[in-house]
Formats: sequence, structure tokens, C-alpha cells
Amino acid sequence: MSKGREIACEYYINEGNCKKGHKGIFNKTCQTCKDYSVLKNSRPRRKNLRKEKTIKWMKNFKNFI
Repeated sequence: MSKGREIACEYYINEGNCKKGHKGIFNKTCQTCKDYSVLKNSRPRRKNLRKEKTIKWMKNFKNFI
């Protein structure tokens, strides 16, 4: 599954429904759909905590040196 597609598609209505006529299952179909486009002003389903902690650690490490 693509990590870059954590934001809902603009064609996604609800689980099982899609405006493009696809199955509309967010964790499977929407992740590989060719017509995927990000819904404007939306947030990801979950934060990338590993990335955030790494950035925070690097900032503290740079200030320490």
C-alpha cells in the first residue's frame, strides 16, 4: 500500500461507493486507483509518527552539537 495516499480521494463517497464506479474500498481500491486525486483541505487518516519523531530528534541533535 502506498504511504503517500493516506488522504481520501475526491471521488470517494463512503466505504463501498465511488463516483467513478469502482468498489471504493479505501484500504485497497483507492490506494491503487489511476484516477486518485487528493481531496482538498483534508487531513491524513493517521499521522506518520515515525517521521515526526525522527524530525524532532534531528532538531534536538543539531541544537546539542
